[in-house]
Amino acid sequence: MKQIVSAITGFILITSMALNVFAQKDEVLLEIEDEKITVDEFMHVYKKNNTQGKVVDKKSVEEYLDLFINFRLKVRQAKDMGLDTAKAFKEELKGYRKQLAKPYLMDEEVQEKILKEAYKNMQHDLHASHILVRVEPDSDPEDTLKAYNKIQNIRQRIINGEESFAEVAVDVSEDQSARDRKRGNRTIPGNKGDLGYFTVFNLVYPFEKAAYDMEVGEISKPVRTKFGYHIIKLEDKIPAQGKLKAAHIMINNQTDSTIAHKRLDSLHNEISNGTISFEEAAKQFSDDTRTKQKGGVFPEFTSNRMPPKFIKAISKLKNEGDISSPVHTRYGTHLFKLISRDAPGSFEEEKAALKKQIANSNRSKMQKDISAKKIRKEYGYKLYSGTKKSIMGLVDTNILTNDWNVDMAYVPDKSLFKIGSRKYPAKDFVLYLKENQKRNGQGNAKLYAEKLFNKYRDQKTLDYKDSKLEEEYPEFKNLMTEYRHGILLFNLMTEKIWSKAMEDTTGLEAFYEKHKNEHMWGERLHASIFEANNKEAALYARQLAKQGLKPAAISDSVNAVDDFQLAFTTDKFSKGDNKAIDQLTWEKGIDQINEENENFIFIQKHAVLEPQPKKLDEIRGLVIASYQNYLEEQWIEELRQKYDYTVHEDVLEKIK
Repeated sequence: MKQIVSAITGFILITSMALNVFAQKDEVLLEIEDEKITVDEFMHVYKKNNTQGKVVDKKSVEEYLDLFINFRLKVRQAKDMGLDTAKAFKEELKGYRKQLAKPYLMDEEVQEKILKEAYKNMQHDLHASHILVRVEPDSDPEDTLKAYNKIQNIRQRIINGEESFAEVAVDVSEDQSARDRKRGNRTIPGNKGDLGYFTVFNLVYPFEKAAYDMEVGEISKPVRTKFGYHIIKLEDKIPAQGKLKAAHIMINNQTDSTIAHKRLDSLHNEISNGTISFEEAAKQFSDDTRTKQKGGVFPEFTSNRMPPKFIKAISKLKNEGDISSPVHTRYGTHLFKLISRDAPGSFEEEKAALKKQIANSNRSKMQKDISAKKIRKEYGYKLYSGTKKSIMGLVDTNILTNDWNVDMAYVPDKSLFKIGSRKYPAKDFVLYLKENQKRNGQGNAKLYAEKLFNKYRDQKTLDYKDSKLEEEYPEFKNLMTEYRHGILLFNLMTEKIWSKAMEDTTGLEAFYEKHKNEHMWGERLHASIFEANNKEAALYARQLAKQGLKPAAISDSVNAVDDFQLAFTTDKFSKGDNKAIDQLTWEKGIDQINEENENFIFIQKHAVLEPQPKKLDEIRGLVIASYQNYLEEQWIEELRQKYDYTVHEDVLEKIK
């Protein structure tokens, strides 16, 4: 994908310039066969590519028009070859369009508000407990009211001080993790409603929003999420910890906690005094077999991945390298060391990542709901209530178990609603209902169908706006045209030029033979540079060189002697390649031994090479690039012969 974007932007370099264009924008400047290209279309691309803040002049317009003709001729051939009808092309362009359309479909004010709220929340980590009463999002009103009254009564028990939040959670919460539970022969301790620490995006949005609006110690009013009704107790609020790296030394619960505390206190003093390092102490004394051999180091984690006492203890450590006092948890007694803390950055630094997380979270639904509502207000929306009532009358409980299969003959052949000038058939919505049935049998059939109606209507609303983008936003239309042409050009250039130049070895070799004298080596020295660790080794090597041994044989012979170390480099050196080579007299022979940085160096000059063409393998990349340019020039000539094109000179004169 990066290659394609580069190909597109290589032709369309985006700049923002002001031009004085005196021709009418809809006048036809260029015709290629039956295709008419207006001044506006040409100048849009010209402004982006060619002005760079300069005044438009006759020469620059004419030069660019020549390039533009070449470009559009290539695009024309791509279309004639059917490249714009290929499935892969359509899918690729569809993907680009989806990304480009997003800013036009989502309300900017809503986006900014959600973005800033997320950034504000990410500045703190919260520790909360909850009690849950389950109810389906689309349950019967009676069941919803029953669940609401139940959670209100539970809250009142806590407010009245009858029992602690944790005791009530164990007693009545429908989140099963609150209580001890069996897994095989093992008992998993309940969390008594304690969710530990979390931050933005860790929990469903309604729960997160409610928790971040609370004060520490506060008990919330009932909060509705897709799971049911919650009451929340905010246990703690600390500065955001971000990504943490930490280590610990643990003494397990087999040792009395008082004794463990004293032992770790003593160890803390030894570490502080430099008697032993934290890492070595962990290896010697920690009972955590998973981390002790790594110096007690945990894998990198975030606040929602560790028990609350771990996070609380580490959050109190201000500086990297700080070590906590002994901390007791259900696992044992610990010393914690902060290794690093990667807290959130500035709004600008976090903005891109937040946008991506929002798009993949349940916040995106809120964005869509508000944006769709505004779009319906913008274009006009009319619901045909009678038609909707008829459809809802066909819905029964089978839709909750994926068994609803209404006879389409009973569906009114009418419109369900209207957005702008477009009407949406009732039958299309019924097919949508069929495709999106529930399977768990839970909830109220009518309410579930109503939920699907809202989702269907919102999606059709956004689709309607999407269909109007080219018509209402010239900049979007131009951008889509650029991407369409850019992808076509990339695909065509790959087929006609780039791949051909890489694969056509015969043509490449013939092109090289014709142009090889354009790529010449200057005079070069074929030489070997020998470098030894002591003078005796260098003397021995030089003696062998004088006897005519090859460099590799010289190296093997010298290095066979204990304490002798010899390295060599053989190459064909041009002027400027090597300082030592440049200082020599270029004639065959063996240079004297010189000492340099406690090493002993001499150079054997094998031969002086006359100027000669570079071999194909030495400049293959350069030759391929030249061959590609040659092929493209030939191809453009063919295109100019193949297609009829006309430049309207009278129109061109108006924009020079």
